Amino acid sequence: VVFVSGPGGIGKSTVTIGAVAALDHRALVLDGRGFEPTPAGFLSALAARLEHPDLTSPDAAATALDHAEIGTLVIDSYERLNLLDGWLRNDFLVALPAELTTVIVGRRPPNVAWRTAAGWRRLLAELVVGPLEDADARLLVERRGLPAETAEKVVRYGRGHPLALELLAEALARHPRLEL
Repeated sequence: VVFVSGPGGIGKSTVTIGAVAALDHRALVLDGRGFEPTPAGFLSALAARLEHPDLTSPDAAATALDHAEIGTLVIDSYERLNLLDGWLRNDFLVALPAELTTVIVGRRPPNVAWRTAAGWRRLLAELVVGPLEDADARLLVERRGLPAETAEKVVRYGRGHPLALELLAEALARHPRLEL
């Protein structure tokens, strides 16, 4: 299990989807905002994405994922699924094939149970997504075609946060005299 965490708007989903797109196997993405945070809701959402009716247990889901040749399962917006955390760790994920990688994307790092539950520490990786370096922030802002002075102001005030950079660039593109 790989946990990708960071503040809202920092680019966790973008980084994850980009990395998954570069893989040489099939991936499936579930967005935690799109289903009820219960085992039944999770399994129903998974069944819909796999176009496989009647996934009513972790074992059935594991079999369906294996038959669909899914190599990576991404669970995005994990902060919305707090109620599912124990079930996912103790029931669902342990039923999956060993070669399937699960990527959990959310605003918070894994809770202490992931680090202390028997066997999980060795199976857990963490990636914290932080602000962009100035050079990368500049590249993001330059796509907007803003004047150099305005682009530099956006980079300075955005402090590497992609969502802030996008919002600032948009605001200054619409209102060039806007004071920051």
